[in-house]
Amino acid sequence: MKAAERLLNEYPVLFVTRREGSLWSDSGVNSSNLPHGCYAVPVEYHDEAARAIRKGIRRLTGRRVAVVICDTEVFPGSSVDVARGSYGMAA
Repeated sequence: MKAAERLLNEYPVLFVTRREGSLWSDSGVNSSNLPHGCYAVPVEYHDEAARAIRKGIRRLTGRRVAVVICDTEVFPGSSVDVARGSYGMAA
């Protein structure tokens, strides 16, 4: 884990092509909004994750909502939000 942390600190942005040609900064590994030393790895199937979240909200509230899973990609001098998955609406 120390090697991965060192790599992430040495290279501020890594670009990787992943599934269906999607571009991910830092291979999708994210440490924002997490305790120091903790990292989040993206789920493999974002549409399925959105479906599970939608079902959970429906079970807890009785409401039908659309769920969009987004990721912020940071580029030098700018950033853009990318929808990675959705459920409950036409994409």
